Order: sequence, then structure tokens, then C-alpha cells
Amino acid sequence: MTSLGVAPPAPALERYASLLLDVGVGLQPGQVLAIGAHLEHSSLVHEIARQAYDRGAQHVDALYTDVVVQHAAASRARESSLGWTPPWLITRLETLAELGAARIAIIGDPEPALFADVDPGRLASSAMRPLAQKYAEVSGERALSATVAAFPTPGWANVVYGSPDTSRLWAAMEDALRLNDADPSGAWTTHLDGLDARATALNELGLTHIRFVAPGTDLVIGLVPRVLWVAARRTTRHGQVHVPNLPTEEVFTPPDAGNASGHVRLSRPTWINGRLVEDLVLEFADGRVTDVSGAGAAALGPLLDRDDGSRRLGEVAIVDQSSRIAQQRLTYFETLFDENASCHIALGDGRRLGVPRSETTDKINHSAIHLDLMIGSDDLSVFGVTVSGSEAQIVRDNVWVLP
Repeated sequence: MTSLGVAPPAPALERYASLLLDVGVGLQPGQVLAIGAHLEHSSLVHEIARQAYDRGAQHVDALYTDVVVQHAAASRARESSLGWTPPWLITRLETLAELGAARIAIIGDPEPALFADVDPGRLASSAMRPLAQKYAEVSGERALSATVAAFPTPGWANVVYGSPDTSRLWAAMEDALRLNDADPSGAWTTHLDGLDARATALNELGLTHIRFVAPGTDLVIGLVPRVLWVAARRTTRHGQVHVPNLPTEEVFTPPDAGNASGHVRLSRPTWINGRLVEDLVLEFADGRVTDVSGAGAAALGPLLDRDDGSRRLGEVAIVDQSSRIAQQRLTYFETLFDENASCHIALGDGRRLGVPRSETTDKINHSAIHLDLMIGSDDLSVFGVTVSGSEAQIVRDNVWVLP
């Protein structure tokens, strides 16, 4: 049975809600705000709603999910019912897009190990693919000002610290989110400017490939001509600036789905198909995963066979040790934080971020999944290969060295 746990103190929730509304989605007067959260996140949802109405929101629509009900579906539903998507959820998302709404998704698993007893194949099949595909479509159309954030739960804290100490987890999150800075929004503006500068430096190199080298890793990934490296800031088709996830420490690009070779070792634990995976090695050839080894292979297997794109890469991202999260030396066991402490790759969908609107390309991957895998370490080096074949070092021993 889930426990709602202890919420962070009211002043902290107020600062957090303000950051999500001002920096995360840039909420505008008269705008509709949709919030997606677990039941256990209600105290943050309530504070966001109060502040949203204070800012002139037209309407705040909170949609809660219950992990126990989701577990019941994954473990007990008829095989033919797995993955069924309620049409009203599709309609809701379409309506939000038509309205140019803002959307805040709150994560923070109440019971991280709950799905460990569910067959991996059934769990993979229970995902609502049409809803994920619709959200990818809406995101590609830049219809929503959206962000993803997290909330501490006892279950999540227990995975991180071995005890349900949400206060300790929240203290770490506050630091990662720059909420303890004198001016959190101003601190984020400065930080985002720095990430944009890194993306610009990479784009000026005109790279054709990128290479990751570390013990257990030597992976070369092809890049798509005229597709850009980007950082976190986005602008909707209505001109509204937002940050799709907070925190963020990465610069990234969708690579050439048909061009990856070598091997790579997972450097941080991650949840895959309801199971915590710590040992995983992937082999790539011609852009596809050709072999998987390590204790996590069984968990990953059903996802690799989900569709034609699930064995190919949809994202490559660079994060160095200057990351606020990397400096904490803490594994959060949550992708939102761990991917921002480490270089990473993602199997599955490329989401077309970084593709200029005037460009068309068939080299970016399409898939129903998007699975981030952390590959960074203190002894990782990253090289870029230019059109002339020369190499430019970007990261040396986990330190950004590109001017």
C-alpha cells in the first residue's frame, strides 16, 4: 500500500512551484495549465494550482495516476487489453494542443519496485503507445509549453538512501534545482545561457561523428548533416519560451539512426521495464544493437523488440563533471536527475529536436520507446570528428575542454 509521505516545507514548495511556472513553462495570463502527477505528489500540485491562478491562469486541470491501479492492469488485465488507450486521453491532449496550453508532468515513483513481479513482456505491452505517439506529435509541433519535474516520495528515497527519508532526498533535489540560490530563476537563466553556448560551440565544429571512450566503452556515432546540437530552452509555435525538464545539464542531438558502431557499458543504474539494472553492455553495428550482455539483458530484451526503431539510437548527450548533479556524487535512480549527471545515449525515438523546420531528413529514428542509458564516468573522453577527418576533443576525463 502506498504512503503519501511527508511533503517538503511550505516555503520550499512555494519556491519550487514558482520556478516551474516561471522558468519551466513560462505560464501566461489566460493560459490553460495541465498537470500530470501521482497521488503522492498532491501537495506540490496544490501549490502549483494556487500560484497558477494568482498568475491569471484560465484553468488548472490536474490528472492523477495511481501506481497500484497501473500494477493491477499490467499483472491482471486480459492480454488483449494490455496497452489499450482511453480515447478521451488522446482527445484531452489534442485539445490542450489546440489551446496552446502549458503542461507540467511530475514524476517521482511512489513504489519503484512495485512492478518487479510483472512479466517483462506484459509490462512492455501495457504501455499506452498511441498516447506516447500523440505526445511526440504534439511536441514536434511545438504546441505546448511543457516541463517535467520531480517530487520526493518515501519509496524513491528508500531506493536512494536505504530509508524513506524524503527530507534528505529533498535537500539534494533543492541543490540540483538551484532552489537555494538567492535568485533561482536568475540562476537558471545564467545556467541555460551557458548550455546554449556549449551547443553553439559544437555546431560550429560541423561534426560528422562523435566518439565516446572509457574503460568498457568505445562507441562511434554518426551525426546528421544540418541537424543541430541543442540545449534545454524551447520556444513554442506561439513564441512562448519553456524548459522541457528541470533540472537540465545536457547538450544533445538526435544522431543518424543507421550509423553507430562499437560497444558501450552502462555507468549508472537505471530502471528498465520495472527492474533496476546495474550491469549492461551493448554492442552496436550499422546503427543497431546487435548484442546485449550483463545481468540487465533480460530486462532490456522485450523493449529491444518493441518496434523497428527500438534497437537504434534516438539521442546522444554530453554532460561533464561541472554538472550540479554530477558534483553531488549521488545516484538518484531516476532518469530525470541521473541523465543530467552523466553523458548518455537513448535507444528509441529521436523526437526531431535540433532539426531546423526547413529541413527534412529520414535519418532520425522513430520508435514508441525512448530509453536513456547513462555512459559517463570520471575517465570518459569524448571526441568529435569533422568533415576533414580531424578529431576535436570535447571532454577529457569528464571535463569539458572545448573552447
